[in-house]
Amino acid sequence: MRKERGTAAIDPSERALRGLLVTTVFLAAVLFAVNLRLGAVGLAAVNALAALVCAASLLALRASFSRTVLALAYLSAVSVNIGATLAEPHIQPGTASSLALIPVLCYLLLDGRLALPLTLVSLVAAMGAYFAGAGVEPSRLNPRQVAHVLVPVIILLVLCHVYSLRRQSEFERMLEQASKDPLTGLGNREKLMREFTVEQQRACRDGTPLSLILIDLDHFKAINDRFGLEAGDAALAFFAGLMRHRLRDADVACRIGGEEFAVLLPSTNLSGATEVAEDLRRTLAAGLCRHGHHRIGMTLSAGAAEFGRDGDEWSRLYRAAGARLYDCKAQGRNRVFVDAAQKS
Repeated sequence: MRKERGTAAIDPSERALRGLLVTTVFLAAVLFAVNLRLGAVGLAAVNALAALVCAASLLALRASFSRTVLALAYLSAVSVNIGATLAEPHIQPGTASSLALIPVLCYLLLDGRLALPLTLVSLVAAMGAYFAGAGVEPSRLNPRQVAHVLVPVIILLVLCHVYSLRRQSEFERMLEQASKDPLTGLGNREKLMREFTVEQQRACRDGTPLSLILIDLDHFKAINDRFGLEAGDAALAFFAGLMRHRLRDADVACRIGGEEFAVLLPSTNLSGATEVAEDLRRTLAAGLCRHGHHRIGMTLSAGAAEFGRDGDEWSRLYRAAGARLYDCKAQGRNRVFVDAAQKS
């Protein structure tokens, strides 16, 4: 089916930035005309600069330029306009109320790591401009008036920051839930892929080894057929608990299919990964999963691969570990595949 032009979904943050840019271009143009008519040439120049920055940002946004950079440019232009206007109280006496825009806009367009420092820097600069205007309007130094200016801004800053922290915490919680297998509590395939990207970058940067183990529980269908699906679920949960007990905190254990599991091993070469897989095999073979009156014995087959040696991409690493796993199963199962190079 032919895709209609312009129907692609727009990210909400991009939509917000686009709307703010368009609105600010219009407002800056109006302020430019007003200030020029009032004879405030300096303010008119600042307004014109803001309009140009926002217009240029709109064009850059269409060209898929970094939204963070564009947001910083926009916020800088707005802050400079607020500061310049605050320094001229005889031109715009009510401009102090616009200080409230700074924390709102910063937290709307940026994440908390950038929003808080930028908000603080912008507010300090704006308050400097506010006190600079006291030479024209001495009443600005009145403590009550200063409080009337600062208190609402501080309250808004606290509210924005608390909301940002809660939103980030909720996002991380949802991401963790989406990356977890509900039956075993292990990570899922999405979690495995995300962690591999992180560990791949670390391995390339630090030159440390990285290995992958693929595991398949032998004849698992027979467990379901003989003892029932609930017993099969209990067996999967039993093996997941065994993995959590035997693996390091740094290792990433995931369930990637019905009875298929994977373990990502940072700072571990192929020989070490094989030893880890063999330890899991021996421990599982020696243990019994109890479900009701049933005692369920299990074995596993496993294949391992090392990043760099067996491939620098996920697909090649996964393919190498998978090939060794299936070779192991072809040789009778209940074993960890070791190639000739490892044996030597």
